[in-house]
Amino acid sequence: MRPSVFLVLPVALLFVACPNPTSVQPEIQAVETVSDPDGATFRLRLIGRGFGLDKVKFQISEGQGSAEGTTRLVVEIFDNQRVEIGSDWVGVQSVNQLEARFENFRPLQPGVYGVRLIYDGEVRATKEYAFEIGTGDAGVSDAAARRDASSDAGDRGTQLDATIVDADAEIVVDSGPVFMDSGPTDSGAFAGAFAFREPLTLTAAATLPAGTTFRVAVPHALMVSEGSALASGADLAVYRGEVLLRHQVDDAALLGSDLLELIVELDAPLPAGASSDFWLYHGDPSATPVGTDAIFLFVERFPGGGLSRGGWFDAWMGSCTDRIDTANSGAYCAQDDGADPTRKTLGSPVAPGIVTTPPAGTVYELSGWIGGHMVEAADVLYFAYSNDPSNFVGAKTIATQSYTIRPPTDPVLFLEQNGTVRSEVGWHLQSQVFTPVRVRFVPDVGPASIHFRYISPNGSSQGATIVAIDDVTVRLTAADEVAAQLGPREAR
Repeated sequence: MRPSVFLVLPVALLFVACPNPTSVQPEIQAVETVSDPDGATFRLRLIGRGFGLDKVKFQISEGQGSAEGTTRLVVEIFDNQRVEIGSDWVGVQSVNQLEARFENFRPLQPGVYGVRLIYDGEVRATKEYAFEIGTGDAGVSDAAARRDASSDAGDRGTQLDATIVDADAEIVVDSGPVFMDSGPTDSGAFAGAFAFREPLTLTAAATLPAGTTFRVAVPHALMVSEGSALASGADLAVYRGEVLLRHQVDDAALLGSDLLELIVELDAPLPAGASSDFWLYHGDPSATPVGTDAIFLFVERFPGGGLSRGGWFDAWMGSCTDRIDTANSGAYCAQDDGADPTRKTLGSPVAPGIVTTPPAGTVYELSGWIGGHMVEAADVLYFAYSNDPSNFVGAKTIATQSYTIRPPTDPVLFLEQNGTVRSEVGWHLQSQVFTPVRVRFVPDVGPASIHFRYISPNGSSQGATIVAIDDVTVRLTAADEVAAQLGPREAR
């Protein structure tokens, strides 16, 4: 599904000047646009005179268009003496030009933009411009106005065409009130000491109970690079109104990347349809981590290379190197000891929350990381579940089509402990690199115990074979995954 588009083509910019004793209006001589070579930023300049007469505010209203991605205002005003910042506007007092920078998740596409200027001094007036952004090198349309404004374009990237369509239009004086789009309504006070937030809209196919979890994609690399979030992720928080929701980072190795996801737990039922009372907060330098594994129905991170609780059936070797902290133990491993066949089962304690009848509209999602190297071509690792850590003979596997990340593809035929011939599908591991596995399921028996089983069908001992697992979690989630869409940023 293509993401929602905000602040793209066309974009409406509203300029409002506070009342001032003078009746002189700012004069726009040219409109210029400049983009960085990689298309990551886009600057709009209004060049003229009279900007120092009034404190000019400009607001950015939501637009629709065909650009691939989201464009948003970054608070960076050039060549101005005075700056005032609001949640969706920046007020400036400037001598002879206004310049704002926009940041794009994807390169800005050419198209037609609209600019409407509204003055509210002793004389109320409006003037509208339309200008086209193309892919040529023409720059601004008014050659006389290029003077100093275009001289530094080489330092800031490639100029785009900016042709003013109706620059000669007369200002229409209106003695009555000016009706204008003032942007989004006040969305309420900020929580805590956070400096930034984005509205978060959730869309659910069915009503979901409290305790259901959902994923939120976070552009963390972008946030960190612009200084609006901590690299540690300690300041990331999700609120429902004024209520802080429990969450956990899905993969700590992705902190500082734009692939980061948070897993968030609902504190109360979520109705079917769209809900917009959620917020992603960040930008608190004093924040301490609030992520918690308590949102999971089952979790095992093998701290120190051991098992975090009792009740396991353990036929594996034990500790091995953690997948993230590679200087220390923090994963669990099995080896091929040459039995005929080698059957190594690690069965978790029963998880009371993983039952055969989860709430309507929900399923369980098992997520884990597997790695290692198998010398014998027939060796596999597979996941299964039963209602007993030691009942590995009766453990049931999950259909391959239920896997959303790395479905098993490698079949194995082996002699089971009870003398029957068993056929399963798992993973033949050839690289020492950990890779994620994710599967959605509802168990046939429960409460469930999660099994990790290494099989080597022949009787040959292979000391170089090692099988590893790490960071295994099970959560309650929607059968049809909740869509979580971030909106434009607000600053405190």
